[in-house]
Amino acid sequence: MNTLRSLILVAASCLFSTGCGSSEGYQGDLVPVSGKMTFKGRPLTKGVVKFDPGDDGKVAKGELQPDGSFTLSTFKTGDGAAAAHHRVTVSGTGSEAAAKKGKELIPGKYTFRMTSSLEADVSRNSHEFTFDLN
Repeated sequence: MNTLRSLILVAASCLFSTGCGSSEGYQGDLVPVSGKMTFKGRPLTKGVVKFDPGDDGKVAKGELQPDGSFTLSTFKTGDGAAAAHHRVTVSGTGSEAAAKKGKELIPGKYTFRMTSSLEADVSRNSHEFTFDLN
């Protein structure tokens, strides 16, 4: 009886864990998204950009590059973000100089979904975004 119970538990856990951490079973369309983040006109060179569609899909994120550019990934590198309205956040120091001083360059309001004023409507026709923080 314990063997049968163990087999049932193993089978059930495999069944319910299938697709976890992957795009299998995901219902939304992913759109390749790229863009650039600046602060007062200068590229943000260090940090992570997140596009959060709320209940319409999974959060996509991308690491800021030395020129302030980013490419979003949801499940695998560069696959994009859900086609939806997103709240956009940025976390990190913003620059190498700020990181060396242990300071945040980015104003705190941009790091939280509820306080960030950054928004993006991702679609097949709208997938490149530029944001200038102040």
